[in-house]
Order: sequence, then C-alpha cells, then structure tokens
Amino acid sequence: MRREGLWMRAKQGAANPVRLLTRPEIYPVLRRAALLLLRFVMGYLLARAEIFSGRAPFGVGFVAAGGVGTTGFLGLVGALCGYAGMPDLSDGLRYAAVTILVFAAGFVFQDVGAARKPMFMPLVTAAAGGFVGAVFVAADGFPLAGVLLYVSEVVLMTGAAYFFRAVLGPFPTADAAGSPPLSVRRLVSLLILVSCLFLSLSRLVLFGGLSPARCAAMLLVLLLARRGGIGAGSASGLSVGLALDLSAGTPFYAVAYGLAGLMAGVFQGAGRPACAGLGVLVTAIAAQWAEEPLRLFAICEAAVAAVVFLAVPDDALPFLRPGAPRRAAGGEEARLRDTVRQRLHGAAASFRSLYEALTGYFAQAAHSNDEDIATVFDRTTNRVCKKCALAAVCWDRESLATFHALGDTASAMLARGALESSDFPTYFSARCLNFARFVGVGNEELAALIYRRQFRARLRENRTQLCRQYADLAQVLQGMAEETATAPVYDCEAEDRLAHYLRSLGVEGRVAVSLDAARRTRVEVAGENLSALSEGRRGAAQAFSTLLGVPLGPPEQERGTFGERIVFTESEPLAAVIGVAARQKQGQTINGDSGAHFKTDDGTLYLLLSDGMGSGQAASMDSRQAVRLLERFLRAGIPPESALGTLNSALVLRGEQRVGFVTVDLVALNLLNGDIAFYKCGAAPSYLRCGRKVTRVVNGALPAGLSADDLFPVLDVTRLRAAPGSVLLLASDGVADPEADDWLRRLLAGWDDGSPQELAEQVLEAGARERGLADDMTVMALRVERRRDPR
Repeated sequence: MRREGLWMRAKQGAANPVRLLTRPEIYPVLRRAALLLLRFVMGYLLARAEIFSGRAPFGVGFVAAGGVGTTGFLGLVGALCGYAGMPDLSDGLRYAAVTILVFAAGFVFQDVGAARKPMFMPLVTAAAGGFVGAVFVAADGFPLAGVLLYVSEVVLMTGAAYFFRAVLGPFPTADAAGSPPLSVRRLVSLLILVSCLFLSLSRLVLFGGLSPARCAAMLLVLLLARRGGIGAGSASGLSVGLALDLSAGTPFYAVAYGLAGLMAGVFQGAGRPACAGLGVLVTAIAAQWAEEPLRLFAICEAAVAAVVFLAVPDDALPFLRPGAPRRAAGGEEARLRDTVRQRLHGAAASFRSLYEALTGYFAQAAHSNDEDIATVFDRTTNRVCKKCALAAVCWDRESLATFHALGDTASAMLARGALESSDFPTYFSARCLNFARFVGVGNEELAALIYRRQFRARLRENRTQLCRQYADLAQVLQGMAEETATAPVYDCEAEDRLAHYLRSLGVEGRVAVSLDAARRTRVEVAGENLSALSEGRRGAAQAFSTLLGVPLGPPEQERGTFGERIVFTESEPLAAVIGVAARQKQGQTINGDSGAHFKTDDGTLYLLLSDGMGSGQAASMDSRQAVRLLERFLRAGIPPESALGTLNSALVLRGEQRVGFVTVDLVALNLLNGDIAFYKCGAAPSYLRCGRKVTRVVNGALPAGLSADDLFPVLDVTRLRAAPGSVLLLASDGVADPEADDWLRRLLAGWDDGSPQELAEQVLEAGARERGLADDMTVMALRVERRRDPR
C-alpha cells in the first residue's frame, strides 16, 4: 500500500507539474537546486572576469572559498567551464590546473584542524598559484613584465580566496547583542565579489554599447548611497567603477561612479528623486571627458538606473544604516541583562508550574457525586422515611416499585424545577403515610441541589480564571525575558554628532543613539534642563533627522527622579489618519460606547472600540473601564491575546458583585509593513477597503465577561494586509444590522474624496437614517498613507 501510494502521487505530479511545484515539501528542493545553479553560474562568470590583458585569477579564488561540498564542486565545474572557453588554451589549462590543485588540497585537508582557519585556503591558493605560475614564467625566461604580472596574479588569487570566503559562508541573523547581520568585513567582501561579477558581465552589451551590467552597477551605487551615506556611496562607486575600467580599458567609470555615489550620499536626506537626479547629473558631467560613443551610453545607463532606483522600495538593503561605528552594550549592562533574563525565566517557569499544579488539582476535585439528581431522593428519604412505620415495606419488600416511582418522577421534577404531588404514581402516594411532608422536603432538597450546582459552577469559573491568570502572567514574563535577550546597539559617531549639535544650542545632555530589535533608530536625550530643546521639539526632530539621515517622529518628553528625558523614535514608513464620530441613544445623555487609538514604541497602531451592556451611565462606565485596562496592557507590551484574556477574567470575576459584559473591537496595524490584525469579542463587523474591494471582517466570539471558558480558542482573530490608500472602518452594533449592511459596504466602496473624519460622520448619518437612534452609535474610520519624509 505504501509503494502504491507513492507511485500514485508520483503519477499525479508528472501529470500536473504545476501542482507538484506548488507542494510545500518541494520548496527545500527548489531552493537547493537554485543554490547549486547559482554556484555554477558564479564560478563560470568569475572565471571569465579578465584583467591585465587576459589574466583571470578570480575563478580560482572563488573555488578556494567555496568549500569541498556539493556547492563547492558545482563552483569548480563552473570555473573549469569558464576557463575552457578562454581564447588562449595555455592560459585556460594553467588556471584549470591551479583550480583543481586548490580544490584537491581542500578536499584532502578538510578534516585537519588548521583547514578551519580563515587563512588556510588563501595560503593554499597562493602556494598552488605560485607553483604553477612559476613554471610558466620560467619557460619565458623570467622577464620583468612577466614576473610583475605573475606576482600580481598570485596576490589577486589569494585576496579573492580570503574575501570571497566571507561572502560564501552562512549569513547570520542579529545575535543576542543585537549586532548588525553583516559585519564591515562581510560588506567589503560582498562589494568585491559584486565588482568582480560586473567585470565579467560588462562585456555583454545591447544596441551596440548599452550594458545591463553597468546599469546594475549604477543602481547599486545609488542604493548604497541612499542607505549608507557618503562612505558607502563613494566606496561602492570607486569599487565597481574600477572593475568596469579594468574591463573597458578606460579610466572613466571609477571617477564617474565614485563622484555619483559621493554626491548622492551627501544629499541622501533630500529624498529619492534628488539622489537619482544627482547620480545622472554627475555621470553626465564626467562623461564630457569621455569619447563620443561611451559618453552617450554612460548617460543612458545612468538614466535607466535612476528610473529603476525610484521604483525600488526605500527599505531595500536593510542591513545598511547611515553612520558607522557601533558598540554593543557594555560588560556591566550585558551581565545585568543576563541576570534579569534568568530571573524572569525562573519566575515564568514558577508561575507555569503553579498553573499546571492547580489545574490538575482542581480537575480532580471537580469529580463529585454531590450534584447527582439521586441525592435529592437520598436526602429526602433520610429525613422523612427513616422513622416511618412502613419503611421496611417501602424499602425492603417493595423497594423495586419505590425506585421506579421515584425514577419516573425525576424527569418531570427537573423539567419543571419543582416537585408536585401529581408527579408520583397512585400506588406510591396512597401508601405513603407522610406524603405531603415527603413532597415538601423533596422541594427543599431540589432547591439545595440547584444552589450547589450554581455555586460549584461559579467556583469552577473562578478557579479557571485564577489558573488562566497564572498562565497569562507566565507568558508575559517569558516574553519580557526574550526581549531582554536583545541588547541595543549604540552608534558612537551619531552620538558625537548630536552631542555637538546640543552644545551649539547651549544644552548639556547625555545622548544615546541605538538600534532596537527591529533595526529602528532610537534617540534619547537626558539631562537636568532641556527647555531649549523642548521648546522647539519639532525643529529638534528635523535637525536630528538631518544629522542622522533617518526620519524621526515627534518626541516624547518624560520627567522622573533622574531628571528630564526626551525620546525620538524613527518614523514608520506608513502613517494613519483617523476620524471618529459618535451619537448616543435617543433619550440618553451619555454614549455607552468608548474608544481609543494610540501607537506603541514598536510601531503598532491600536484602535479600540468597546460597547457596554445596555446604554447610559452603567454601559459607559463598563466600556470606558475595558478600554482603559486594554490600553494600559498594550502600552506595557503585553500581547493582545493575553490582554483580552486578562480582561475577560477580570469581568467574569467581577460578576460576583455585578453582572456586566462588553464587546471589544481591537485592531492592531503594523505601520512598518502594513500587517493588520482584527481581535473581536462579540463586536459588530468591521470593514477594510483595498482599492475598490471591501472585505467584511465578522465576529464569532462571545463578548468579554460573558463566558468563563478558555478565551483563546474562541477569540476571533483575522489577519490581513493594508497598503497605502486602504480604508478601515469600525462601527458599534447600533450603526448597522450585521444581516443588512449592504448599504454600508456600498458607501465605503464608492467613497473617494474627503477625510476619514468626513467618512465617519457620513456613515453615522446614514446609520441613523437606516436604524434610527435605537442604540448608541460610534464609527471609527482610518486611512493608511505613506509617511512623508520630514527632512
């Protein structure tokens, strides 16, 4: 059966290759195949990258750095194919011999400890290239020009093996210290590898002289200048320009691309069009000193690169940041973070163990026969029949008939909630000497049973919520421990620039510029007297943005025991414009709905809308309290699921004193990437318009405080993606009937002009016409926009 199943799946895949390629298990195979193909192509291209009139040392360095695995072998095959196509057969054989010697040496010594050293393979490459090259130079009689080329070639082989190794290794993510994913050495090595590839590809031209490789080179220079500033722009321009000059044999591209990267880096804060325009302008000016065919094509290539640059997202090359020297947290701070993290982990484990222990104990204690319906008759007979003269007759000789009589009575008693004389058969009521007292005591025991069931149900609810609180607390502590594992990385150079600027304003403050886990810049200025800075905080934000090359949002000022502190955080790519409209129920003076919107430090915008049970003062108090608690939880960094679970538990426990529940509509919009999550607890439908398409987000969960069950499986969560121009609409249940909201969807789909405030008011007026003012009505409208660079 197993072989037949595999055979049928193989036949289905062969019959439908598209379906086979879309299966999830095929993705690792495709990625592996793409990596192998890339290694082969790179080996071939680097072997064809020639300098110094036919010298091609970069393929040898690539094989030396690629290792001896499958990917390294494919790189070897690609390099050999490239060298086989060289015009001079003797040169191709020489490079092929060196390449095979290097790969063989790496294969033989792969298990030796010294082979893991960074300089082992570069030294092996130097030895192999020096030995084979010396044989060919000796055959020519050691001419001076030949010796110089021989030495230069060995140096380039060795350098390529050293730098390419840094690129071909695994790319690490940010570590616990928050270090950048790409070190300076790896960035320089990557730039050298790309320049060598441009050296090979630049010979491919279109329309008689237009080179796609040179277009890509100018695009790379503009991207690096935009993201990395003056240093990255000028360095990349000189590097790729030098490679193109070596290929073309003319000293033009290093000057043109280097100046273009320099000017684009100087004006990186002026916006993307300015960077692109300066790149084209500088290239056009430098082209005046070039020959006529080269002049026209250089300008055209720069223009093509500028157009593509404007279309590339601004967050391309995220591993680059303006500024340079960075330091991780100091030793004391790192040790303190480790201590705090260990204690938080220990506290989280303790509360998790307490949750599991209490859950197991309560589960065992819940099994009790005290709530069985049979206990009603057991306790009644003990109170009435124990001293009766006919007890032996009823419970010995006629016990079976007595049990049948009581069993037939149980169903009617439970359905009615009370015991009546007519429920008993005639033979039982006629024989019983204390029948009236039996019925009365039975009703007393039935009421006691109902009370016990209610009490135990409430007790189970409270115990469940108590256990859930311990589980939520453990989850929050675990999240805090994970956050402390990522220490910020501080930018020393940026701190010096900002400190100099503050001194020019007469402000003496301590400056800290750091990158958080999401690679966003954060600036903190602390001191005793920051009045000169706080009076023009918007101007300070613009000045800091220009100095750092990063757009900063509005500052937040704090006062505490240690003095004043002003915090600037890097602005998110997306912004939101919000409008709110509300109207109370007819005959009421207070709206029972409450709402709020706020943004947290991680770039998440939260929208909250809560509807209290009923209307008036009590409903308003419940909804305001729910919104206030949720806002505090979310601002403190507690995840929405845990925050809603805690709110539900609090409302259930409060039900001991006063019954009340609220609906909750919680929206979390990530302003970094547009991800949006809808969390609903009994709330009315929400609407998201992207283009002309309106998506209706419905609710399938109970209101918070109505049920004591575990909230997480029934919490309704919907995740979508919003783009610039998307419109979000939240409304309470008094605005539109969930079963007849076509008018609202048509209104939202056809809405074009105006602000979100006007949209909210328009929806509110339409809802009042459709349903009247039979309930409180609140509308929150939001439009997603691309944030403008304040610089």
